[in-house]
Amino acid sequence: MIKTNVKLDKLERSTPIQPTQKTMVKSTFVSSETQDRVYEKKLNFKQDIDVRGMRGDEAIQAVTYFIDDAILLGIDRVRILHGTGTGTLRTLIRSYLGSVPGVAHYQDEHVQFGGAGITVVVTSIAAYSSIADAWLVDFTDKTLSLKSKIP
Repeated sequence: MIKTNVKLDKLERSTPIQPTQKTMVKSTFVSSETQDRVYEKKLNFKQDIDVRGMRGDEAIQAVTYFIDDAILLGIDRVRILHGTGTGTLRTLIRSYLGSVPGVAHYQDEHVQFGGAGITVVVTSIAAYSSIADAWLVDFTDKTLSLKSKIP
C-alpha cells in the first residue's frame, strides 16, 4: 500500500468508467480427476502422427482421434505423416480435414521437411468455439477451466 499527502485543491473529481459491453461467463465444474487426466494427456501429446502403411479407414480413424485431442488440448499446429505413395491417404485425410470445424487450414510441409508427404494442420480454437457454443480450454498450473460466452 502506498500513502501520499496531497493538498485538497490539487484533487479532481473523476467520472466512473462505463463498461462498453457486458458478457456473462458461465463456468462448468471439472473434477480434479478429469483435470489430472487432461493435464497428463497434454504433457504426453505428440504433435506428429504417422499413418503410413495404414488402410484408408484406419488412417481416418487415427487422424480423427488425433485432431480431436489436438483441439481439446489447445494445440495449434500438428503434422500428419502420410507419405507420398499414390496419394490416396493424402486425399482421404485432406477431405476429412476439410469437414472438421476446428481446423483453420492445412497445407503441405515445407519441401525440406517432407513436402507433399506431410500435411501440416493448423487448428483454431476460435473456429471450433463458434461450433461448440464458445467453449474455451485454458490450462494454468495444472487446472482446466471450461468457459462459455453467453450473449
